[in-house]
Amino acid sequence: MTRRQILILTAILGILAAALLARNFSNRMDFARSRELYGRFSSPFDPSTAGKILIGKGTEPELIELYKEKDLWHVKNLWGARADEARVDALLAVLGDLRGDLRSSEEEAFGDFGITDEESFSVLVTDALSRPLLDLKIGTRQPGHSSFFIRQTGRGDIFYTDAKLDHLLGLFMGLEESVPVPDFWADLSLFRLDAAQVRKITVKRLKDGVTSLVAGVEREPTDEPGSGRWKLKGPKEALPADPDKILRFIATLNSIRAQGVADPNGKRYGLESPVWELSVTSGEKETVLFAGAKDAKDYLFFVKKEGSPQVFRLNGHYFEDLNVTNDKFVKETAEDKAVIP
Repeated sequence: MTRRQILILTAILGILAAALLARNFSNRMDFARSRELYGRFSSPFDPSTAGKILIGKGTEPELIELYKEKDLWHVKNLWGARADEARVDALLAVLGDLRGDLRSSEEEAFGDFGITDEESFSVLVTDALSRPLLDLKIGTRQPGHSSFFIRQTGRGDIFYTDAKLDHLLGLFMGLEESVPVPDFWADLSLFRLDAAQVRKITVKRLKDGVTSLVAGVEREPTDEPGSGRWKLKGPKEALPADPDKILRFIATLNSIRAQGVADPNGKRYGLESPVWELSVTSGEKETVLFAGAKDAKDYLFFVKKEGSPQVFRLNGHYFEDLNVTNDKFVKETAEDKAVIP
């Protein structure tokens, strides 16, 4: 092979190599563009910028509206009751980085996916100035048990996602039968207590203008929070208090949830003249819970916190767990524990 032929062959190989590299680079760019267009369903948004969430189904005019005010989320449909922050945060965390794979770009196929405006679920997230951050449709026909079809409102592309959107929205039945309900979003907890910070608990019964202390425990002040000795106040205060029983009662306070939220403008709750009061001092903050008379028909009590307009419906059995006397906190002696044959 002559020198000239070798140079020509080398040039041809160089051109082929350059073409191969260019093609590889082009494929990578196409793949990157594909991921940008189809891998991520929508432009991500910062969940902390969200100021309002509207949730609905089909063309029903009634929407669940969650709104943020002074860094707290509220449920407009429940008279502005405080929303469950954990549930709102969990939803926004997923929606803020929602991903999906393209399945169809034909609007004629909307019915096959259950994602028409008339049958799909809708979730609109806006900022505090009502500027849209995400406008989402969720199809009622699922490709799998924990997967969904989604699209952006007003657009024809339909995506597949495995984000668990049903449970995040409080939908626990089949999507075709489920409807979003405001109560799912209400914060139904009565207390959020750090046991180490609690230093006083009292339970009082109120009747005919007379207040009777039926249970009371107080922690002796020390330099180290949570280390002081507990003492009974009121009935049987000379007896020793059991710190383990008191800690279990604080755990009960944190675990109890109300049945639901009631209209704060409603009547016949008995809260104009409450019959019962539970007070917990944690750090420097005192939380007082009042209860009206028992609703014998449904075996529930209406309760509310001092300084708050929000009224809760509390199951009677849960109320019994709160309506304690000092017998609940007395430390058992060896004689009490003895088993009589």
